[in-house]
Amino acid sequence: SSNAHPAVEKFLKQLFHQMIAGEVYNADQVIVQLDQALELLGRSQTRKINIATATDTGPNRSNNEDACYPPSKTAISYPPSYKTVAMVCDGIGGQEGGEEASELAIKVLCQRLHNIPEDGDPLTIITKLEESAYAANDAIYERNDNEQRQGRQRMGTTLVMALAHLHELYIAHVGDSRAYWITPTRCYQVTLDDDVATRQVRLGYSLYQDAVNQIASGALVQALGITASTSLHPTVQRFPIDEDSIFLICSDGLSDRNRVEEYWQTEILPLLEGKTNLATVRDRLIEIANTINGHDNVTVALVYYQVTDKGQITELSVPPVKVQHLKVEKSRKNSEFNSSDNQFFDNKPKNFPYDSEYKSGWFYLSGILILLVLGGILAYFLSPLVKGLTEQKKITQPLDVSSPKNNTFAGNTKNPSQQTNSIFSPSLSLDIGSFILISHGGHDRESLHEPIELLNNTTNKTVKGTVGDGSILQVTRKLNQSEENWLELQVCATETPSNIDLEFSNFLLQPKDKGWIQQAKIESSSDVIILEKNSEKLDGCVED
Repeated sequence: SSNAHPAVEKFLKQLFHQMIAGEVYNADQVIVQLDQALELLGRSQTRKINIATATDTGPNRSNNEDACYPPSKTAISYPPSYKTVAMVCDGIGGQEGGEEASELAIKVLCQRLHNIPEDGDPLTIITKLEESAYAANDAIYERNDNEQRQGRQRMGTTLVMALAHLHELYIAHVGDSRAYWITPTRCYQVTLDDDVATRQVRLGYSLYQDAVNQIASGALVQALGITASTSLHPTVQRFPIDEDSIFLICSDGLSDRNRVEEYWQTEILPLLEGKTNLATVRDRLIEIANTINGHDNVTVALVYYQVTDKGQITELSVPPVKVQHLKVEKSRKNSEFNSSDNQFFDNKPKNFPYDSEYKSGWFYLSGILILLVLGGILAYFLSPLVKGLTEQKKITQPLDVSSPKNNTFAGNTKNPSQQTNSIFSPSLSLDIGSFILISHGGHDRESLHEPIELLNNTTNKTVKGTVGDGSILQVTRKLNQSEENWLELQVCATETPSNIDLEFSNFLLQPKDKGWIQQAKIESSSDVIILEKNSEKLDGCVED
């Protein structure tokens, strides 16, 4: 803290002292202290926010499924408050459905913003933004059900929203519409797309450059209105703003093919340098999207922060964390101990002989080293035995096709242990004409319990072939036979594997091959991803 700014030096020394003394014992308490300091520092600056929005159908589309708030071609100025908000939605589900979903989402979100308290703390605001996303999702989802929309007819929308509040900007997003933070020196993409490629990278299955080149890599894994809110996981972030900055939120009509990264220095940075105005930058971004991309609708919203210092920053005065409060919290966290144990820990003498050993960390380090040594010894002696048993099991036991499959690929990226079997509910999407993607999500073939095999017919059930990893299929027929539901699937596109392993099948099915499979196997498989039909992402599939 000796090199810190004089205004924060005393505060940092106080915080570091409490951390070293054990009076601040978790990250949440540090964040609370830092938030108080940031709020006090924020009072030494004034902020003016200018917002400009625009949406355009694009040269190759007949209908605009995007929507924005404030309305298109708006350019207004605000002080930062709970009403200072910009939104971009990119509808999915066909022309009529996509447009309706994006407009409905913005309508519900604008209504919900009134529930955000003007003096709310960060946790309250984050919670309110998440609840707003759930409310918009429920509104679209219920309309889908009320209008009996099925499969690709079900409408949905992406969302990216920027909310300015005091010295911070909050970004909430679902889907692949993006937010960028532009400063005088850098351009940061602050959102991650909710698509197949990004999820594979976040789960460690693939490098990003490899993932984006796979079939259907841009297929969304979540969007507003597609599933119930219990399966929705909106992302909310907050960013303290202490210098002039621009936040760009946009649909993929602009962000595709890295156009923002390519043009921010020539088109957006001049605004921070005072060489152009907000409306000109907005119109230029729409022009770039239409002339250089041109494949989709495009929507942009620019949130321009102008920050001015009021004068000399005075020294911060943040009250230290109350030690008595910490003891209460500690007793709650250690409720599994009995009252005598709690009394012992709370009232032990300050010169307890083991205090220095605990605080220095050597006690824990010694224990970890001992466990590692013991684990290594056990592994050395047990590994030949385990290997022998494994090899014997491979030789003597048949493949158990009824075993539950590993299902870490197709669910929520935040909690792989609680993931679902498919991205969108199969009961909503496995109708005739639906598309599905077969993806093993980085598992090797030996780890699979059961391959996806298609049969020649539903009577003698002879295997026609195996569906390869990365294949896209279309539901062409449905049949109910002997109280079993069957699907006829046609292979639309395949990936060429580097190492073809036919241990579990006769051969890999090729495009235009058809075969039958029980619907229950598709619904329960963790390798199946329900796709929305999209002319770009599924260009290898041709409907009969």
